[in-house]
Amino acid sequence: MSSTQLQTILVDQRLVTSDQMKYTLEAAGGGEFTWLELLLLWNLVEEQHVVNHAGAIAKVPCCELARISHIPHQVLAVVPPDIAIEHRVVPIGVEPDGDLRLAMVDPTDEAAVEEVEFFCDRRILREAAPATAVAWALHHYYGASSALWPPGQYERSVA
Repeated sequence: MSSTQLQTILVDQRLVTSDQMKYTLEAAGGGEFTWLELLLLWNLVEEQHVVNHAGAIAKVPCCELARISHIPHQVLAVVPPDIAIEHRVVPIGVEPDGDLRLAMVDPTDEAAVEEVEFFCDRRILREAAPATAVAWALHHYYGASSALWPPGQYERSVA
């Protein structure tokens, strides 16, 4: 499972064109924005379509937004802020057996899961979450600004 699968599905489902995807990937390469953030910033894809497809590909549930808005401090403390911000993930719960639930913009991102597992020393249970909700949470809980939050920080334009 990888982000490449999500990119392919978005093109195959005609949610974006292959040219738009190629341009987005090139623009995101080494920059401050992820390819998913750019798709949203440029209004090339509807956010809920991305969440639904990412959840389906990764075979994970979609995160209920209410869970992101009320996260206990002890749960937030499980994931180092720099790791959460880098991978666009938000810890939303710890299961009784110690497994960590993560709201993820891209739950197909195996590298992100592996890094969080390594730093947190916990098994990860993924949930697909809207990028704007994760951006809000990263700003609200960790003070991080991103391409998607605060709103209006970056001008949106079609590529």
